Amino acid sequence: MAAAQKCRSLATGEVVAIKQINKYKIRYPPECDMMAEEIRAMRMVDHNNCVRLIEVLETQPCLHLVLEYVEGCDLLEKIQLAGTFTEEDARLVIAGVSQALQVS
Repeated sequence: MAAAQKCRSLATGEVVAIKQINKYKIRYPPECDMMAEEIRAMRMVDHNNCVRLIEVLETQPCLHLVLEYVEGCDLLEKIQLAGTFTEEDARLVIAGVSQALQVS
């Protein structure tokens, strides 16, 4: 999708992550629908294992997704850094994902 940048709110001092999505790169109606559905789903999710969507801002060229800032790397980076996951590591990841899906 897009890389997130670590930012700090001038008004509150809160540290957030902002993803900028160039609207001109979303060219076809199915892509627009998919993006709208993803944002709708993100607004509904409230779980410790999921990054929280705080706000969506729209400018002429971009959508700006303001997200909860989480220190560290994502699951793909973690797997790539480790090279392999043990069965126990995989079990913990799947348990966390399953728990998040059940709550949502």
